Amino acid sequence: MKILAAPIEALAWFENGKPHPLRFKLDGKELKINKVVTVTEEKLAGNRMLLFRCQSEINGDLRAL
Repeated sequence: MKILAAPIEALAWFENGKPHPLRFKLDGKELKINKVVTVTEEKLAGNRMLLFRCQSEINGDLRAL
């Protein structure tokens, strides 16, 4: 697996302060999220982050992102 540290634009809706991602833009391509597989919480350098592992269709293939 390749880890990228690239800025993305994301569209999400919030329920009780918890985000639910819908789609995001990466390298100018807009990708729709079909399914959120897991959500984990991580703390890096004192900053709390939610990490979403999602499933999307890219070029006809179902891939985990």
